[in-house]
Amino acid sequence: MDYSRQYADESHKQYLESSQKASKLEGECQRLRLQLQKRSPGVAGSMNTKNEIGMMRRK
Repeated sequence: MDYSRQYADESHKQYLESSQKASKLEGECQRLRLQLQKRSPGVAGSMNTKNEIGMMRRK
């Protein structure tokens, strides 16, 4: 097999792995957003949520 074919195969494999990871992360984000929506009771809850999200981003 020539090198260009090997390179193309490896690139495609990496692309598929990245796509799977992105899909998994999107699903996790959606799950967490739903949890936050269910958990936050009104304006006070949304302020706490914003603070928690800001703290998670800094880590």
